[in-house]
Amino acid sequence: MNPFEYPFLFLASLCGGVINAIAGGGSFITLPALLFFNVPPTVANATSAVAAWPGLMTAAYGYRRRLLDDPRTLLRYAAASVAGGVTGGALLLMTPAVAFARAIPLLMLLSTLMFLLAPHMVTAARRRSEASASSGAKTTRIQTTIQFFASLMVGYFNAGSGIIVMAGLSLSGMRETQLLNGFKNLLGAVAAGASIAALAVGGQVAWTSAALMMVGSLIGGLWGARVAQRIDATLLRRLILIFSFAMTGYFIWKFWL
Repeated sequence: MNPFEYPFLFLASLCGGVINAIAGGGSFITLPALLFFNVPPTVANATSAVAAWPGLMTAAYGYRRRLLDDPRTLLRYAAASVAGGVTGGALLLMTPAVAFARAIPLLMLLSTLMFLLAPHMVTAARRRSEASASSGAKTTRIQTTIQFFASLMVGYFNAGSGIIVMAGLSLSGMRETQLLNGFKNLLGAVAAGASIAALAVGGQVAWTSAALMMVGSLIGGLWGARVAQRIDATLLRRLILIFSFAMTGYFIWKFWL
C-alpha cells in the first residue's frame, strides 16, 4: 500500500467537507483522490458518498433554525430523498464499472448545466404558472417528483450531489441562497445515506478508507457551515459554478482522453 494514501485521503476529505458545506461538490475532491489510488470507479463513488455523509449532516445541523421553519416541506422532501437515494444506489449496483467510468463526465456536465440554467427555468416556470392557475396539490407533486429524481442522481453519482440537489430545489422555486444551501446539505445527506445502505449491501464500500475520510469530512463540515452563512450569495453561486466546470473538465480528461 502507498504510504501516502491515508494522509492524502484524510486531507482530501477535510477539504471535501469544507467545500460541501460552502458550495457543494466536495466529492469532486474525494472521488478523484480515491481513483488516484486505483480504487474501482463504482467502489470509489460509494466510498466517497460514505466519506461525505457525516460532513453533510453536521453542515445541515448548522442550518437547523432555517430548516425547521417549514417542517412539512422538510419532511416531504426528506421522504422523496430517501426513495430517490435507494433507487439510485440500486441502479449503480447494476451498472458495470467500465460503463460507469465512461458516464462520469456526462453526469458531471449535466449536473453543472442544471445548476447554471436553473434560475432561467424557474423564471419561465413562474410565467407559465401565472398564466395557468395550477393547484397547490399539483405544485407539491411536481416539487416532490423533482426532488425524487434529483436524489436518484445523487444515489447514482454522488460526486455531483450538492449541485444536483441545489438545482432541483431551484427548479422547485426555492430562491433564497442560504436556505438552498441548508436544504442542499440535509437532503444530500438523506439521499446519500439511503444510497449508502443499498451500496453497502452490495459490497461496494471500502470501509477502511471510508472511516478515515468520514473523520476528515466531519471536521471540514463543522467549520464550513460557519463560513458558508457569511459568504455573499452571488459569490457562493460563482464558486459553485467555477468549481463544477473545472471538475467537469478534469473528468473528461480522466475518462475520455
